[in-house]
Amino acid sequence: MDYLTKSPFNLNVDDAFDSDVISNNISKLRTELAAANDDISKSTLWNIPKLLKRDVNVKNPAKFTEMLPLWVGKTALKVVTKQRIEEYSSFLSTQCGIKNFHDLVKHVENSSNIRANEAILSNLFIMEIVNYTASKIGCYKNNINVLEIGGGCGLLTEYMLKYSKYQYSVTLVDAIPESLAYSAAYLQYCLPTTKIITIEENEFKGNDNKKVRIIPSWKFNKFNNDQFDIILNISSMQEMPNETVNAYMKLIQKRLKNNGSFIFVNSRNYKWQREYSFPPQFMYIFKQHSPRSRTIDHPIDILLKTKKDITKQSLKIEKDYQNTLIHRQNKLINTLQKEQINNENKIKYLNKTLLEQKENAKINIHDIQNRQIKNIQKYKSRIEILNQNLKNDKLKSNEQLKKIKNRLEIDSQKFKSRIDSLTQVLKKRNE
Repeated sequence: MDYLTKSPFNLNVDDAFDSDVISNNISKLRTELAAANDDISKSTLWNIPKLLKRDVNVKNPAKFTEMLPLWVGKTALKVVTKQRIEEYSSFLSTQCGIKNFHDLVKHVENSSNIRANEAILSNLFIMEIVNYTASKIGCYKNNINVLEIGGGCGLLTEYMLKYSKYQYSVTLVDAIPESLAYSAAYLQYCLPTTKIITIEENEFKGNDNKKVRIIPSWKFNKFNNDQFDIILNISSMQEMPNETVNAYMKLIQKRLKNNGSFIFVNSRNYKWQREYSFPPQFMYIFKQHSPRSRTIDHPIDILLKTKKDITKQSLKIEKDYQNTLIHRQNKLINTLQKEQINNENKIKYLNKTLLEQKENAKINIHDIQNRQIKNIQKYKSRIEILNQNLKNDKLKSNEQLKKIKNRLEIDSQKFKSRIDSLTQVLKKRNE
């Protein structure tokens, strides 16, 4: 099957999964999570029923398409503009020396028969950042070992295995049962030739060269002793409480190889207002605000775990970022001040317009009242005239009636006289 039939964005992929298997896996993972007592698992996690605004249970589990907006964000499902693609492309070209991002996006669009949305664009962008990091730390081997913490449905893993010029072996660790169950199902669905190793203990033994492994956070230390070349956390620690973040940071410090790199993309002013504390041997090799940044302080942090003293270089990178952050903050303040002034001017204009409209309304009301008064007077005069005409007509009618009555009386007298005369004539004739 081609990618078109397997894209999470142009097909209801719920139909592709065995709902009973998914439900049972989620139920099993939830039971394990409830019994777990590690620092990551016992911290507050996603409340799926609350987020989905419905009951979630074994018979009616969360669906993939319901979870997708939680994994990538609702706004990330919108189709992007050419300008948006250019923003990502320009950043990669100027900051990382990576060309042809336009071509990569076009290739993905053509192969999946779908226009790129923000989720596709963002994950392709992060994939290129991972490629950049691999080259930056001199990691050119065929099997680069990557750990992603909180990878959602595994979209970034899919792109890294499909479109990257590097050969990656990816391990996903998560503490959300739905993410664990669906990432396993989705990656097996869209990468049918890749072995997806899941949570069973016997599956992890002797499988170091497999492409994808998916491990619950509460089983990670038990089933996996790998050291990783690159560790990723993309926009998930920004949603975690401090205890969970600290627990993951200990895991990262323990599992990242010397001269390995940690890619960290999380906002400092999203759900939690905080700065993150990295292990002391982690030094900055890259820190930049990017097109993917959702808030004013949401950089791409790339840190190198090293025994070398690169403190001076690391401090310079941090200082440069802070300067750009101050510049962005000042720019934002100026923009807000201008908007405030514009809004104040708009309010003044609206108040003036409203006052003028009130005055005009008063004038209009006065004019209407005058017109009404004139009309009333006019109608009153017309009524008086009509009444007078009616009165005159009545008088005329009475006079005419009187005349007619008089004429009738006269005619009656005449008629009576004639009758009398005729009667006398007849009488004489009879005699």
